[in-house]
Amino acid sequence: MIAARYCRKSTDERDVDTGAKKADEAKSIPRQRDHGRLFGQSRGWVVDDRYCYEDENVSGAEFEKRSGLQCLLKALTPKPPFQILIISEFSRLGRDTIKTLSVLQQILDAGVKVFSYLDQREINLDEMGEITSFMQSWGATFERRKARDRATDTSLRKARAGHVTGGRTFGYTNIKVDGHKDRVINEGEATVVRQIFTLFSEGKGLKKLAGELNVSGCIPPRPSKSGPPGWSPSTIKAILCRSIYAGEITWGKTRKRNAAGRRQTSKRPASEWITTTRPDLQIVDPELFKKVQDILADNALAYLRAPDGKLRGRPPGSSPNKEVYVLTGLGRCAVCNGSMAVRTSFTKGARTAYLECLTRRTKGSQICSNSLVVPLKAAQEAVLHTLDAELLRPDRILRVVDRVIAQMTPDPTHLAAERARLKSEVSKVERELARLARLAVGDDPPVTLVHEMKVRESALAGLRTSVSQLDGREALATVDHSTLEAKVQAKLAEYADLKTRHPAAARSLLKKVIQGPIQFIPVTGPDHRYYKLEWTGYLGGLLTAELAALTPGQKVDAHQSDDFIGGGPNGTHSNLHDSSA
Repeated sequence: MIAARYCRKSTDERDVDTGAKKADEAKSIPRQRDHGRLFGQSRGWVVDDRYCYEDENVSGAEFEKRSGLQCLLKALTPKPPFQILIISEFSRLGRDTIKTLSVLQQILDAGVKVFSYLDQREINLDEMGEITSFMQSWGATFERRKARDRATDTSLRKARAGHVTGGRTFGYTNIKVDGHKDRVINEGEATVVRQIFTLFSEGKGLKKLAGELNVSGCIPPRPSKSGPPGWSPSTIKAILCRSIYAGEITWGKTRKRNAAGRRQTSKRPASEWITTTRPDLQIVDPELFKKVQDILADNALAYLRAPDGKLRGRPPGSSPNKEVYVLTGLGRCAVCNGSMAVRTSFTKGARTAYLECLTRRTKGSQICSNSLVVPLKAAQEAVLHTLDAELLRPDRILRVVDRVIAQMTPDPTHLAAERARLKSEVSKVERELARLARLAVGDDPPVTLVHEMKVRESALAGLRTSVSQLDGREALATVDHSTLEAKVQAKLAEYADLKTRHPAAARSLLKKVIQGPIQFIPVTGPDHRYYKLEWTGYLGGLLTAELAALTPGQKVDAHQSDDFIGGGPNGTHSNLHDSSA
């Protein structure tokens, strides 16, 4: 019996009043991982580290955004590669009553048994188990709501006192005072803030301001997302909108989570805002601050807005970007690790699309030195050409399939021994079921007897599934390679047709076969300027269904069998020349 583990730890589950550190340690990922292994080994199961799914710093109210949980659920189809799932307690699956029970049902329906090592018991949804699971899930949901209420109450108390409720704000330094955090003005950063307000009020735009600050070497705020630090128009816009620089702290303008506890930012009504006056934190003169807000309000009138003030975007027909770009979001600049973005411009009466580093465009040359701009069409053709020439080759794909078949085809001696063992287990469980059925004759059999029968029925179903998996693995030895090759050829023809007919289909295909971003490496010389492309391609995204059909019930990682590093100068750089060359 192969056992998987699922571990989850959420920072919002800390009790801010008592035992925070101890509770945090008890629920840490390494501890759950180790205790789950010991529990499985004590039961005689094979605890496979390949099937250890983890989510750290994710709320139990989130489900779609938990990558570890989603990987676990995907592994259940078409057949799970494990028969047991070990968790520390029921609340690790989630802290939403309805959704957590739904996840549990999905796992059990796949034939996987769930065990809690803290309770030393199986979690199921039989007559008594369903009631117990519901009560445990409801209790976890109730505890999450209590923790949220405690955190909100603490933030309200801090906001009313004008104390720090979150992280650091540019222009200030956080200091500890009498058990809480307060702000003091950071004169170096405050000078930059005053400069930004003054220049913007004099008519300088956000993009020009960002470029000048980057050239002058002003230290920017810490970036909230991945990418190089630096000044950008959005960073400056955020600074211009902060009322704290005028000596007024406003808390509660937005709500980070919805009623169910999942991340969903929404605006609060003004009546719920907490406003505190702090003259000692004033950096910008109130009159200058008001002037800037008036300019921002006038600029906002250029966009369509709903009656409630929500931005609807540009007026209909005013946006030139109506097509789906194949490489959007897939490319990274090798110099700064920023995104490669599309820019369009009119050339000889026609709109042409180009690819360039977004960081260079928004933050300037001081942050990224990559000034290479190439036609988007050439970049897309180079990537798709390399995809066809190097990765989507029938010989390469069939070689991967052959490796999978060779790895999954069992040794005949081992197969016979395993079949005999399973047959013996099936006979034993069938005899136990028959004996229990004879004891249960009557109108009102004991609850414990009914429970034992359901346990045996579940075990029998699992054993029969294992037997069918052996049949599938045995059939691998008789796979018709000519039929398989025809299927591969048909699949490749289907992809070739898709990516030539529709850019969205080509983009979807790239996301399946590219692992990580495409690195755009600028190469410059006296007489040449071009990009060299590097990316890791894998076949797992294309062959999942086909390999699963060949190996029922087994986990297949096709991309681990024949990785391919695509791109490079061969056949690509001649088409990725600088548009200005």
